[in-house]
Amino acid sequence: MKDKQNSSPSPLPNTGKAKQRKDANKQPDKRRGYAEASRKRADAERQAMTKAEVETNQAQGPVPSEEPYFLDTDGYLCRVKRHRDSEITIRLSNFEARITEENVIDDGAERSIFYTIDGSILGKHALPSIEVPAPQFSNMTWVHKWGSRVILEPGRTVADSVRHSIQLASSDAPVKHHYGFTGWKEIDGSWAYLHAAGSVGAEGVSVRLAPEYARFRLPDAPQNETEAIQASLNFLDIGKRQITIPLLSYVFLSPLTTILPKMPGFSLYLYGISGSFKTTLAALCLCHFGDFSQVDSLPNFNDTPGSIEKRAFKLKDTLFLLDDYTPSHKKQEQQRKEDVVQSAIRSFGNRTGRARLRADASEMPRTYPRGLLLVTGEEAPSLQSTIARTLILELSRKDIDQERLTILQEDAHRLPHAMTSYLLWIRDNMNAITGKFPDRFLTLRNMATNEGQHGRLAEQTAFLVFALETWVNWLVDKKIFSTATAKEMLSEGWEIFQNLTITQSKRIEGDDPIASFFEILGTLIYQHKVRLDPCHKEGEIMGAGDRVGFYDNQRLYLVIGAAWNAVLVFLSKEGGHYPFSKSTFLYMLRQRGAIIPAHNGESTKPKTIGGESFRIVEVSDRLLINSVTSVIHEEY
Repeated sequence: MKDKQNSSPSPLPNTGKAKQRKDANKQPDKRRGYAEASRKRADAERQAMTKAEVETNQAQGPVPSEEPYFLDTDGYLCRVKRHRDSEITIRLSNFEARITEENVIDDGAERSIFYTIDGSILGKHALPSIEVPAPQFSNMTWVHKWGSRVILEPGRTVADSVRHSIQLASSDAPVKHHYGFTGWKEIDGSWAYLHAAGSVGAEGVSVRLAPEYARFRLPDAPQNETEAIQASLNFLDIGKRQITIPLLSYVFLSPLTTILPKMPGFSLYLYGISGSFKTTLAALCLCHFGDFSQVDSLPNFNDTPGSIEKRAFKLKDTLFLLDDYTPSHKKQEQQRKEDVVQSAIRSFGNRTGRARLRADASEMPRTYPRGLLLVTGEEAPSLQSTIARTLILELSRKDIDQERLTILQEDAHRLPHAMTSYLLWIRDNMNAITGKFPDRFLTLRNMATNEGQHGRLAEQTAFLVFALETWVNWLVDKKIFSTATAKEMLSEGWEIFQNLTITQSKRIEGDDPIASFFEILGTLIYQHKVRLDPCHKEGEIMGAGDRVGFYDNQRLYLVIGAAWNAVLVFLSKEGGHYPFSKSTFLYMLRQRGAIIPAHNGESTKPKTIGGESFRIVEVSDRLLINSVTSVIHEEY
């Protein structure tokens, strides 16, 4: 044991340091081996690439070094890629293309650029010309318009290279400028009226409009001018003058829309049952601006308010037709149509457009209506403020002479020539027309103003009379009317417009939302669906059901929450709705002076009746009170 404990272990050989010294001696040899192998691989790659280049050049011909893009012998678009000391041919596509025209279109708010592009497949088969919006050009997705035969080779930069080659090949493409709207435009110091085929009053003007506007085209000069003007005059005899004179005045007002210092703020509504020739009359009105024997492809009530607004901006100084506003059995569909007509009438009346943002959050230019709106329908607009912005012409079948209507339809091709004559006359008298407008308009509006009528109605009359005067002056200058005939026409027109104003005023009063609220409330009381309690014990309860307020000999005291809910429930069951919120309703009552507010100005105030405290609205307007009590008195 002792010997075993004292014995020390034999030392292990120091292999670690020896191995490190041995490996260190081998490192230079390994590095030299790696470098040699790398040189061999590089030589092999160069030889392979050189061989491939030789084979490619033998098959495709010599590579042109002066041009970055070229067609190989198979007709493929190619480019040259340098790899170290060699050049490699890269195929990009089986087609080549170039921009043949750069078209700049000014729509009055902003400019849009479109490229006209021609091309060919494999240098042999021509491709049809296509038009590409400039923002879509760089992504090359537009090549699908040429079909599946057009092929871009795979690769992340191929499309960008093809785009680059097209631009290099198109440096000499001509730039052409076009207008993208109708109506008046001052060009090089003189006025011209733009339309789909060019312009009236100027030569060499290019106008580019979407296909749906293509029918808005006029002759450069009137042919058979006298016969054309007479055909337009025959419009007055196809029906009652109470209808045809306002319509024709509206037609000849439309080219004045934007050149007058103040734009007209109303629309014309042809209202009548099916079969009363509404659309036919509207089409004849439009025929003064082109071939509109049919009204297909025009804006309608299936369009969105946004699309209507955009079209109304482009159709400047002309008629904009929304045809056939018909009632619908589906509540949702009816509400959608109502929204469209309300939006259109307000937009034309206020000359406003929606604010919109681009994808990068920058603001787009506002677009707003720049012509006149003509609506036809079997359903009249229902909102009081909308009716005030509308001249409604009621139409029945007996109002139209069908024989004369047919004759005018056959002569409809003459109507654009009459309009061209009128436009050329306006151009020659532009300063006189626009210069006298402010004072004359003010005079006409004052003459047409009647106490108690909506202020917009007098403006409607003033615009229509001014248009009629302008139209009559044109006819006198053309020797169509004598001075005496002109005076008779103006006198007849004034009387018709005044009568229309009176009718329209009654229509506005009949659609008063405040009066309507109290009439509905009176009906509900009469039907015993709600009740009014007397303020004093000797009175009788009127109606039955939920209490909506109290009454005495002088006032109505409405519990506004209960009364409001009762009216809204009634309207909902009838498929309608109240156009204002409760707070707006109370505000309108205060503004009208129909209620006695609290001392602090609030519409509601506390009142103790029969020992109970209620918060009520005290109605003092006798007309509103009578609209409730007159129904009550039929029963009590």
